[in-house]
Amino acid sequence: MFARTTQVEIIVFKIIENEICFLLLRRNEQKGGFWQPVTGGVEGEESLLQAVKRELQEETGIKEY
Repeated sequence: MFARTTQVEIIVFKIIENEICFLLLRRNEQKGGFWQPVTGGVEGEESLLQAVKRELQEETGIKEY
């Protein structure tokens, strides 16, 4: 059996000169090499918002938004 975890997906975007630019991360080749938004799992008792903030910082270094 697989353990089920709650997942979060963060769509990061910025408007530059009236165009919407999206941030996508590329998976390494061993995991398929495809492009995807920031994703991750909720840990322990953290809320969805806490998980989103943590994953965003862990995967991108973004702290201010």
